[in-house]
Amino acid sequence: MRAEPGETQPTSLYPVIETPIDDMADFGIGVGMYFKTLQFFFFVTLIAGFLSLPTMIYYQSNEYSPGGKSATVANALNSLSAVCTNVKFQPCPTCTREEWKSSFSLFVEEDNNRLLFSESDDLKFIAVNECQLNDVFGFFTFVTMVFVVLSVYVFVYLQRRYRIELDEGEQTSSDYSIQILNPPKIADAKNPDLWKVFFEERFENVHVTVCTVALNNSKLIKALLRKQHLKTQIKNLLPVTTIFDETNLEKLIPLCNEPSPLKRILCFAKSADVIYNQIIDLDEQIAELSEIEYDVSRVLITFETEEMQRVVLENMDASLFSRKSPNDDLMFHGVTLKCSEPDEPSAIRWTDLDTPTKVIRLQRLCTFGISCVLIVADAVLIAFAKSRNAVYSALMIILLNSITPLIVSLLSSLESHYDESSYTASSYLKITAFRWANTVLVTSLVTPFVD
Repeated sequence: MRAEPGETQPTSLYPVIETPIDDMADFGIGVGMYFKTLQFFFFVTLIAGFLSLPTMIYYQSNEYSPGGKSATVANALNSLSAVCTNVKFQPCPTCTREEWKSSFSLFVEEDNNRLLFSESDDLKFIAVNECQLNDVFGFFTFVTMVFVVLSVYVFVYLQRRYRIELDEGEQTSSDYSIQILNPPKIADAKNPDLWKVFFEERFENVHVTVCTVALNNSKLIKALLRKQHLKTQIKNLLPVTTIFDETNLEKLIPLCNEPSPLKRILCFAKSADVIYNQIIDLDEQIAELSEIEYDVSRVLITFETEEMQRVVLENMDASLFSRKSPNDDLMFHGVTLKCSEPDEPSAIRWTDLDTPTKVIRLQRLCTFGISCVLIVADAVLIAFAKSRNAVYSALMIILLNSITPLIVSLLSSLESHYDESSYTASSYLKITAFRWANTVLVTSLVTPFVD
């Protein structure tokens, strides 16, 4: 079982069959929701499969394809599909070669197996499927489609309930906290005592336990993180037996090992002297940044109980979205506060909290445009590979899908996100768009319908 932080007792693996899905939320609400989704749609697809059985049996019958499919269809599973083996050529006086060309005709050759011309182009024939569909196909296909659509709507409705159930089963700091997204740009907003008094005076039986004030100081935070990273590099250059004392770096520099030429070339490794000089420059930059007066970018309030958090959120939302004028008692220095439940402290991207919303939207618009250009480039590569050989097309799709996470990681690094949930959602949407376009959309465009 999963060990909690600080526990020293032996642990064991989760049983594959006996473990309840609710226990998967120990690894995060998202993991629990993932397995809930798998469970729900497993039963949906299972039922949909049973509903489609009459249709599949009809596809395999002689009524659909006279003579049966067993002699012409190698794969037994394909005999249960809508593939038609009863094909005959019929005259088509109005058919032209131009109408039959694919939209990717630059790479894809004409299909001579479906459209035939005489040497003088006077006689034209087209292959026609003569398999007939009856009412059985229409009725059961319609019922299956309605069932799947209704199941999706039911899942959307149940999804919120699932999330609440899993969230209540896992007590975390965010369950007791709220975040204020628009604190006023005044000096009083930096005082945590004023925030404590504000909420405890306006809400009965509410006690503020912790107040965290995040400042608009991302440059200072990034400089501090960079300094810590450089210290770690010096520590890695020291002999194993040497004790690392970060307060006395100057005396440790002569003891450091020089990076090998291979590391200098491949990893751009630097000597300890160069790293130490960078730390000195950063100290000067940090000192200058520390003298700046920063505005408040975000305020996080943690209450004593989860019930207190919900009461505050409900009342603050009611005041913000009220059709009447906002409640003056719930305004902080004349500002109607926008509140929401925050992510876990470890999931908050502290260096991005001060990024303006307009900048974030512009960044995402730019990455969206780059993604569209890359998807078009993928389409051209797949179409070109298909023109050479179908196997090359499959290999190209596999290759592009394999490097997609790397491309998405580079694109997402250009964006600012307030928390890891937003970053993960952005990366997921990009990966889904790339792989869906490569595997489904582009393949459908470069493959003639009759194939």
